[in-house]
Amino acid sequence: TALRQAQLHLVNAVETMSQGFVLRDSQNKILLCNSHFEEIIDSARDMTLPGADFAALIEDAAQRGVFDCAQDQLEDFLAGRLSNDQLVARETEFQLSDRHWIQVISEMTEDGGVIET
Repeated sequence: TALRQAQLHLVNAVETMSQGFVLRDSQNKILLCNSHFEEIIDSARDMTLPGADFAALIEDAAQRGVFDCAQDQLEDFLAGRLSNDQLVARETEFQLSDRHWIQVISEMTEDGGVIET
């Protein structure tokens, strides 16, 4: 059907992007992400499936040391990373534990979800 074709094109386009991509709903549940995001976050596959809790995913990654964040700064890091209060658009840089830096651009969707690249 046309709807199924459109869905396949969307998934293919997101997967083709050279940067990580994640779309989450207003309840912080993952709707769609690409393999680049999965590589960066380096979590178990079931944590990035549609419906998975984004907050739990980020907390898991932080506790496993994916982000270069001291243990005593973890709570503040997570609060800042997961805050959607009044988010329209935001650019943030994070250092990963492998010393690479990533820039995350977050934008709110009309229905309260968030797109991050």
